[in-house]
Amino acid sequence: IDASPAQLRDIATDYWNSGIRHIVALRGDLPPGGGKPEMYATDLVALLKDVGDFDVSVAAYPEVHPEAKSAQADLINLKRKIDAGASRAITQFFFDVESYLRFRDRCVAAGIDVEIVPGILPVSNFKQLQRFATMTNVRVPSWM
Repeated sequence: IDASPAQLRDIATDYWNSGIRHIVALRGDLPPGGGKPEMYATDLVALLKDVGDFDVSVAAYPEVHPEAKSAQADLINLKRKIDAGASRAITQFFFDVESYLRFRDRCVAAGIDVEIVPGILPVSNFKQLQRFATMTNVRVPSWM
């Protein structure tokens, strides 16, 4: 978020020259009161692939990204990240397996043919889990 495209290119080049080949490319959280980022995850994936043949993972959201206008818009954004060169997606954590399976099916229908890795959140502090879930629009089942 706080780095310019030129700075990110330099960082990616340093990573490539140091032998790093696997990157999880995330836009990152906006700073408090921050506006629009200079680059989004799609731009970062394209930049990384331009620098080197990185194996890039991106984020996916079975229960829709909190900033997405709709589930369809969120899916289109994921497709853009894959089309930019990402080789897999790692999901936001979730507790409803059916929501993940429906999401995976929507990905296939949208032509997203990469591995969709389920995100796992080990539960060690329920209050913290509730806070994370609220921030990310993840439903916490009543049985928890």
